[in-house]
Amino acid sequence: MLTQVVIKAPASKSLAIRAAVCNFLSGNKGRIFNYPLCEDAMNAKYALRILEYAKDSIELDCGESALFMRIISPVCSLLGVDATLKTSGTLSKRPSGIDAECLKRLSVNGKLVGGNAELDASITSQFLSGLLIALPLAKNNSQIRVTNLKSRPYIDATIRLLNDYGIKISEENNVFLIKGKQSYNAIDYTVEGDFSGASAILVAGAVKRQVRVEDLYYKNSLQPEKAIVNVLKSCGAELKIADNYIDIKPKQLNPFDFDVSDNPDLASPLCALAVHCKGKSILRGTQRLRYKESDRALALSKEFSKLGADIKVVDDRIEIVGAELKSAKVSSHDDHRIAMSLAVAGINFEGPIFIEGAERVKKSYPDFFNDLDKIKKA
Repeated sequence: MLTQVVIKAPASKSLAIRAAVCNFLSGNKGRIFNYPLCEDAMNAKYALRILEYAKDSIELDCGESALFMRIISPVCSLLGVDATLKTSGTLSKRPSGIDAECLKRLSVNGKLVGGNAELDASITSQFLSGLLIALPLAKNNSQIRVTNLKSRPYIDATIRLLNDYGIKISEENNVFLIKGKQSYNAIDYTVEGDFSGASAILVAGAVKRQVRVEDLYYKNSLQPEKAIVNVLKSCGAELKIADNYIDIKPKQLNPFDFDVSDNPDLASPLCALAVHCKGKSILRGTQRLRYKESDRALALSKEFSKLGADIKVVDDRIEIVGAELKSAKVSSHDDHRIAMSLAVAGINFEGPIFIEGAERVKKSYPDFFNDLDKIKKA
C-alpha cells in the first residue's frame, strides 16, 4: 500500500494581491489571513504600505508581478498619485497590458473619475480587474465595454471578491456597469489555497505517489486552474474531492486534449503530466503563453526536449508524446512555472535533474521543492 503524503496548498497569490488592494481601499481596517509569503505577494504588500503615505509622486516597486502592476495603475490614478511603476526580471520585457487610452478616457487631468470606455483584453484580463477594483470609488458611474476577453474566470473571481468587500458590479455581454461613490467594507478575509501551484503537486501525485492536497476548495472556488482536476480525471487518475482537500493516486495515464486559453498557468504542469501519459497529448490555445514570465511554449519545448521528451509547438498548440525521460541540465528561463514543471517531469527517472534558476519558484511557491521532496522520499 502506497504511503499517502499530505501537502498544504500554497495560498493563492492572485487572490491575495487582489484582497490586499481591496483592504487598502477600505482604509486597511480589515485583516487578511493565510497571506502568502511568496515574492509577488510580499512585494505587493510592501508597495501598498508606501502608497498609503504617498503625496503627489512616488515610485512603486512591482517586482515581477504583472498582476500587481496592472491592478495598481488605475488605483494610483484614482488617488491622483503620479506613480512610476518599477519592474524587475522578465516583467520589464513583457507587454504591460495597461491600456493607456482606456485609462485616459476614464480620467480628468490624470485622475480617475469614471465614464465610458472600451478595453481590448486579448493579452490579459488583469488590467480589467484593476479597473473593476478602482472605479467603484470614482465620483462618476462607469461603463466598460470589453472585447476579446480572455481568462473570464479571473474576472468572476475579482467580482466575487469585490462583493465580499461590499462593492457591486453588474455585467451583461461583456459590458461592465460600475456605480461610482461606493465604499469598501472592512472585513476579515482568508486567502484560499492556490490551484495554480497545487496543480504541479497534483500531477506529482498522479504519476508518483498518493497525495492529499489540503486547502483546495474545488466546489466553491472560481480559480480557473481548478480545471486541472478535470484533466486528471480524463487521464484516468483516481481522485477523491472533499470540501477542503483533494486526494489523488498514481495510475496508468491516458493522453488528453485540453485548451488552456482560460487557464494558461496550467500549460506547464500539464506538459509534465503529458510526458507520463501513454500516447499523444495536445495543449491548445497556447498563443498567450508568449506573454508570460518567459515564452512558455518555446521554453517548454526546448527544455523538455533536453530531457528526451517528444514535444513540439505547432501554431497555437503544443503536442507531447509520452516518453521515458533522462537526466539532463535544463533551464527555468527565469520562470517559476517552468521550474516546477521540469521538476515534476523528472520525478520518476533515476539520476539528477539540474534546473538552472530553480530558485524562481519563490515568486509564487517558496516551499515547492520541500513539498516535492516529501512525495519523492515517502
